[in-house]
Amino acid sequence: MRLFFAIRFPESIQSELGVIQDGLRDVTLKGNFTRKNNLHLTLVFLGEVEAKRCLELHEILKGINLGPFEIEIDHQGSFEKRDGKIVWLGFKANPDLFALQKQLTRLLRDKEFEFEDSPYKPHVTLVRGSRTKNGQTALQLDFKPIRVPVSRISLMVSERIDGVLRYREIDGIDL
Repeated sequence: MRLFFAIRFPESIQSELGVIQDGLRDVTLKGNFTRKNNLHLTLVFLGEVEAKRCLELHEILKGINLGPFEIEIDHQGSFEKRDGKIVWLGFKANPDLFALQKQLTRLLRDKEFEFEDSPYKPHVTLVRGSRTKNGQTALQLDFKPIRVPVSRISLMVSERIDGVLRYREIDGIDL
C-alpha cells in the first residue's frame, strides 16, 4: 500500500484552490492538474508499506499530542522538471504545523518505519508537468491568503482506480 500522513482540506478550501487552478489552466498549454478531491498537505510520505503494519500506524496516530490549530496558504512557488513545471502553494511558517510533523517523524522512527526524511517544506501541489502559453517562464498567481483549519490528521492511501489516481483516508484521528 502506498501511504502518507496528511491534512485534508474541507470542501470550501478545495473549491478555493480549484479557482486558483482554473486561473492556471488559462495560461497553461498542458499539465497534470491535481484533482480537487486529492488536494491536501502531506505531513510525511511513507511510500510502500505492508498492510499488516497499519495497526502500528494507527498507534502512531493515537500518540499525537496536539490540539486543533490553523495554517495559512500565503505564497506560491514552482520548480522546473524535465516534463515541465511543478506549481505549488506554500504555507506560512507555523510552529504547531512543524511540531506536528516532528512528532510524526519521531513516532515513525521509534517504530522503525522508513520514510522520506528531507527538510519539511509544507506545500500543496496544484499542477505537475505544466507548460505555459506564449513561453511565459514566471507565473504569478492572483490569490489572497487562505486560512485552513486543522482538526484532523489522516493516514491516506494512494491508489489508481480505473486509471484515475485517488487519495483515500484509511485511518485518522481528531486533534
